[in-house]
Order: sequence, then structure tokens, then C-alpha cells
Amino acid sequence: MQLINEALHQGIVVVCSTSDEGFTRQNVWPARYSSYSNVVPVAACDANGKLTAYSSEIAAQYRIQGEQIAVSSPDDKLGSRLNTESGSSVATAMVSGIASLVLACQHILDSTLANAMNGPFQQPGYQVVRHVFEKMVSQSPPNSGPPLVQPWLAFPFREGDFGLARNSEFEAWIRDEFLQCTSRDTTLVTSCHDTLANNCLTAPKLQGETP
Repeated sequence: MQLINEALHQGIVVVCSTSDEGFTRQNVWPARYSSYSNVVPVAACDANGKLTAYSSEIAAQYRIQGEQIAVSSPDDKLGSRLNTESGSSVATAMVSGIASLVLACQHILDSTLANAMNGPFQQPGYQVVRHVFEKMVSQSPPNSGPPLVQPWLAFPFREGDFGLARNSEFEAWIRDEFLQCTSRDTTLVTSCHDTLANNCLTAPKLQGETP
């Protein structure tokens, strides 16, 4: 509990697996501390969003595909090969990766806002992750289990959704789209957006990029 408290005070997100024992609820740590706002317990579902038979829908706050996920592993004879793994631990790795992407985008946004405001601007990491994840879940029917994480509801996922090759376009997406996901406080979001717009901030050009 002490470590969870320390992580909370530092804004650190703790993404964790749940017990893979179906409806048999077990005390699994740190998922047991899900009352802390920075602890995010995860359950596994299949490719269609259906909870796996062994997933604990009681303990989890989110679900994401964690069944039959292709992974690479060392092999004495072949050097490497693709296997599949399933379980809430696999789902936890998926959510951890998405949370890391959220925090990376937030770091860019914080730096941009700090420059615009001539001072520090930063929200706790776990709050940002929570807010963005709210944008990534669809409305689930009652008693259907924990919300299904769908990253494409918050992030572009098709090649060409925006020009990744152009740094300025990515910065514009961070400023205009990602900012909308980071807080429930619409006044704060509007204020930040107006500050950025008034400063006409643009990201540094990539080498070889034309204006």
C-alpha cells in the first residue's frame, strides 16, 4: 500500500492484471487496490470483445483483447518463432503500451503549453490516462462487464489519418485533438486551446521538411 501511495503522489499509473479464475474472486495485488485512482486492473477478452471464460469481470476496470495474441519467443532450433499467449497479463501489456502512448503525447502537450504559458503546466499522469481511456471506451450494455478499450476512438489508426511524416501536422493533432481527451474540465481545455492558438505555436521542422 505504501508503494501505491508513493506512486499516486508522483502521478504514476499502475496498470495490473487480474486473477484468471473467472467468477472466483481472488485477492490479487496490486489489483486489490483498485480504489486508488492510479491503479488500473485489466481483464482479457477475445477479438470480438467478449470476456474470456477465465477473466474476472468483477475485479477489472477495463477489458482489452488478451486471447490468442501473437508473440515471439526464443527457440533452440529455429532461432525464433511466433507463438500465441492468452490471459489478463497479456491484456495488461496491451493496456500498458496504450497508456505509455498517452503519456508520451501528454509530455509533448505539457511542454508546448509550458512554452505558451511561460511556466510549468502538468496534470498527474494517472488523471490524463483515465480521461483519455474514457474516450477510448464505448457505452456498454448494463452488466456486460468492464468497458472495452478501443484505442481508435482516441487515436488515428489508419495510415494517412494525418501526416506522420510532417512534424507540424502531428503537433497540430496533439494541440487540437489529443487536448480534447485529456480533461473533463471543458473550461480548462478551451483555455489551453486558445492559449496555443493565440501563440501560433508550431513544432520544429523535421530535417528536410518543407514549410
